[in-house]
Amino acid sequence: MSVEENISIMRRWYGEVWRDRNNETIHELLASDARLRGQNGPEQEIKGPEGFLEFAERIRNAFPDTEVAVEDIFAADDKVAVRWVATGTHTSPLGLHRGIESQRCDFSSDENRPFRSLRGLSVIGFIDN
Repeated sequence: MSVEENISIMRRWYGEVWRDRNNETIHELLASDARLRGQNGPEQEIKGPEGFLEFAERIRNAFPDTEVAVEDIFAADDKVAVRWVATGTHTSPLGLHRGIESQRCDFSSDENRPFRSLRGLSVIGFIDN
């Protein structure tokens, strides 16, 4: 895939998966054999679209009014780095490794995340956190 196509896929990922809460995009863009580490804890692994969907639902339930904006995207070859900002309200327990109970407070998160396009297909794989 071209650099421009990889950037477009990442914009779709953040726009459709997180902003629009579109679960079909998870199945369309995430590789069936994707393995993600760090999101559920340092030793836990999320496997494939179904595993990521469970993770996404926990985040969406804990932060139901989240707004996500992509601030910067940089790409070279099959690698893409995304800087994004999320804001919202923490309203229910997160239930992840962090054991974070609901704070019922506003939050803002500014994150950088690296990605790699896999096998030249319309799928994405996450580089370990």
